[in-house]
Amino acid sequence: MKWLHQVGIVVCVYGLILPLGGCSDDGDDPPTGPPSVNVTGKWTGTSTDAFGSVRWKSYITLTLTQQASGLVAGTVKVSTERPTSGLVTDDHLMLTVDYGNGFSGKYNMDVDGDTMTGTFAESQWSNGQHKDVVVQRIAP
Repeated sequence: MKWLHQVGIVVCVYGLILPLGGCSDDGDDPPTGPPSVNVTGKWTGTSTDAFGSVRWKSYITLTLTQQASGLVAGTVKVSTERPTSGLVTDDHLMLTVDYGNGFSGKYNMDVDGDTMTGTFAESQWSNGQHKDVVVQRIAP
């Protein structure tokens, strides 16, 4: 009976320690610091499917305004213009576009001067499909 008590203590201790091991930083978390860039302006470029197929190439325009807090509002135009909103943290932009009827899209972009690169994924796509995005600022 004493060994059962000791096993219970060991299980309890490991139950508290092991979950902490899962908290390590794997580098996939988006940045969380204050904005180090400003994305205000008009951006144009292309998005292609994840495999780079020209067949799925789209031309896009982003018109964005960023507040000092990092909040962003504006529009995204691919075939039609849609409102968008998001947040800049460090040098990373996350935008959400609501297409209505339960469909939305998310941009995850790294900002480097007047260039943004990243991905776009729509809520109705499965298996992690996304488009690769590259845009250039054409006007402040």
